[in-house]
Amino acid sequence: MHTTMLEIRGFYIKAGQSVASMHQVPKEFVSTLSVLQDKASFWSFKDLEVVFLEEFGKDVKELFEAFDEQPIAAASLAQVHRGFLKNGQEVAVKVQYPGLQKQFATDIATMAFLSKALAWIFPDYQFEWLVGEFEKNVVRELDFTQEADNADRTAKSFAHNRNVRIPRIFRELSTKRVLTMEFMEGCKIDDIKSLEKAGVDPKEVASLLAAIFAEMIFCHGFVHGDPHPGNLLVHRDPSRSGKHNFDIVILDHGLYRELGEKFRTNYCRLWRALILLDADEISETGRNLGAGQYARYLPVIFTGRAISRYEDFSELIMLFRSIKCPRSSICVGGEIPVVSTRS
Repeated sequence: MHTTMLEIRGFYIKAGQSVASMHQVPKEFVSTLSVLQDKASFWSFKDLEVVFLEEFGKDVKELFEAFDEQPIAAASLAQVHRGFLKNGQEVAVKVQYPGLQKQFATDIATMAFLSKALAWIFPDYQFEWLVGEFEKNVVRELDFTQEADNADRTAKSFAHNRNVRIPRIFRELSTKRVLTMEFMEGCKIDDIKSLEKAGVDPKEVASLLAAIFAEMIFCHGFVHGDPHPGNLLVHRDPSRSGKHNFDIVILDHGLYRELGEKFRTNYCRLWRALILLDADEISETGRNLGAGQYARYLPVIFTGRAISRYEDFSELIMLFRSIKCPRSSICVGGEIPVVSTRS
């Protein structure tokens, strides 16, 4: 299946990557499709030149002082090239593959048809909602001006924190299909060997990453929706010593999730109750978050421990086996994207 997706390219690779990142789908789906996370193929630059002509009315050589036609990274919807502006500034240029806008409606219709067919053939198939969720997210990701806005907003939110770096966006060379941003280097956040070789403590990196996303969730209410290792880099800062001798670089700001104040308040109360082992508060905030009668199992789902060692988990086991995981409920793994955030 993943081989076919690689051959078709575009939205089918994106769909496979989306499913592979979800803990709510069967593990067979995840293990089979997870190979798509790092296997998007490069496009020939000759196929991409038309995008610059259509967006700017100019050739690449007119726009940049230097531009490397060999891509440095490829994703499902775009690939990234290294370049230099006329003033010598080094940049990363994200270019959307041509024809995706026109291809989108056809591919979504095909996916919806196939999903409905699966549901008809296999009554236990409970994932028709995936297509609608996927469509909503891809619409955002196809508009690079939205990504630019998200990056600028996040940069302002973390302006006080020198350990967080968001690439600067160059608006004059950015459109819906081309995004020009400051080039930043670093190793993947899960590359332990590279971190240790650079003299960076992986535990400090994990601590900072947790603090960053806690601030996004509880303070900003604006959360990066695709924080896989390829989008999180660690940059060793030679000018600093001690345990905070690095920065975390956050890339790919195409997908964010807004969290309303009501949700954030309840989610904060839930974690406080989990730490204090307050069963009544866990039950109340769990119901507020949509967990219903299963709120009492949230300590196990979120922390791996029960409030009482005599807790009967037989019902929880049955839940795990039969859960259908609608979009508006809290699912196994407690991922923010599948929790309703409407106040």
